[in-house]
Amino acid sequence: MQTIDKITRLVVLDLDGTLLNDAQQISPDNRNAIRKAQEDGVIFALATGRPYPSVLPYANELDPGMPVICYNGALVRGKALHLHRPMDPHIAARVTSSLRTKGLGVRAYCEDIMLVSEIDEVTRDLCQRFYLECHGVADVVSYLNSLRETDTACWPSMLAITPYYQEIDSCLQDLQERFQGLITCHKPNNFALNIVSHGSTKVAALEYLTRYLGFERSQVAAIGNGDNDSDMLAWAGQGVAVANASPGAKAAADWVTVSDNNRSGVAEALEQLLK
Repeated sequence: MQTIDKITRLVVLDLDGTLLNDAQQISPDNRNAIRKAQEDGVIFALATGRPYPSVLPYANELDPGMPVICYNGALVRGKALHLHRPMDPHIAARVTSSLRTKGLGVRAYCEDIMLVSEIDEVTRDLCQRFYLECHGVADVVSYLNSLRETDTACWPSMLAITPYYQEIDSCLQDLQERFQGLITCHKPNNFALNIVSHGSTKVAALEYLTRYLGFERSQVAAIGNGDNDSDMLAWAGQGVAVANASPGAKAAADWVTVSDNNRSGVAEALEQLLK
């Protein structure tokens, strides 16, 4: 039995590879477990590297208006809740220019718009999957440098490199060294890299959300699978990694489920967390 001060009040769920199965769906078992916990007064939030529009269908399925952490912590939205920490556009322009020297394409996510220098099949597919508008600009670097201090609504929430780049680790190390103290990099998987404003992380957003809701750290549980979930799992009162999680996420978690994301690992975690 949990003591009063340690009763789990807030559960934060990573999306891809955790709550969602490989078919990008919430399983009936996960959905039922969440609804049962909600009936008992537990609040749920989603935390993801995705843009906000692509999270909305899942949030609406579970609880319209539920808190959502997007862009790996650069944006928090919910009922009467909005925190946005975009990148300084001039820093974003420098990062984009640096990545270009490696021959990499860069996507800039500005609120619900994806900015690219060339709209190709991959870009169209991403925009369709994420429910984003896709805008092609002649020069992303010039566009970012043209943004003024009064254009903060247009400042990029996140930069992302072309998918499936093989030299992801060397690219990550180079960016961290070159732009130390100016950006934060997240590697959601072995072939993707996301760049956000310095200090924008899932755990920073979770700390903000916890304070906003008036809860203690001990009353928070987090469930995830990726390296970009590790700090969140370590910070939460109880951190749980699903069976398919990365080694880093498993090391950061208090325990690991037997079931993976395709076998309703979240439902298993909730059964243990809330009993």
